[in-house]
Amino acid sequence: MVGTVPFVWAGIEFNHRVLNNEGFGTSLNRVFFAWPDDDDDDELNNNNNNNTIVLGKSALSLAYLLFGSAFLITAISIISITTSAKPIF
Repeated sequence: MVGTVPFVWAGIEFNHRVLNNEGFGTSLNRVFFAWPDDDDDDELNNNNNNNTIVLGKSALSLAYLLFGSAFLITAISIISITTSAKPIF
């Protein structure tokens, strides 16, 4: 269970940065998430200045899908460990 702490921290930090529109990465290469009105994510990368990359809805959806699957796998593992039979010895 101690190994889940970094993943929980990463999930909280990810949500904080996305909700506050803060960037990811170093000052040389920044990545932001944007939500355009249309579904064309390629238009977002045409407005790059100072090595800034803007990702659209599909990238954000994939990130939340990965965090959700990691949470589900961790929950199943914890439930499996806590409900398993105790060793006899």
